[in-house]
Amino acid sequence: MCGSFLHPLTCGLARGVAWQVSAQVDVDENLKCEENETRKNYLVRLLRERYDRFTVIFQCYKENFTVDFKRFQSIFPPLREKFSRWNHRKIAERNQYTTMFNIEAWNKLSPGDAS
Repeated sequence: MCGSFLHPLTCGLARGVAWQVSAQVDVDENLKCEENETRKNYLVRLLRERYDRFTVIFQCYKENFTVDFKRFQSIFPPLREKFSRWNHRKIAERNQYTTMFNIEAWNKLSPGDAS
């Protein structure tokens, strides 16, 4: 993958959550390009929405899982590209990764397990 995203012990979860959030934003009907909105502004708005949703998931651990928007903005595109270009002959591997590391898996962790 593309380096540690948050904490070394949770980078798999952070990456999986970022990917899942991205997929949710991509299909969200409320986030379509607005009339008179430039493509650049639209893409920034989508990235901001991904960031906001991502930070909400980890908000109860803010002191340990702080990622500012600028860092998210630099790390997210390579992460998204890595997931998108995952070897198609190893799609089962990607499915296993996303099944193991996702929002539901994060929510199942108790506060003691998340550190």
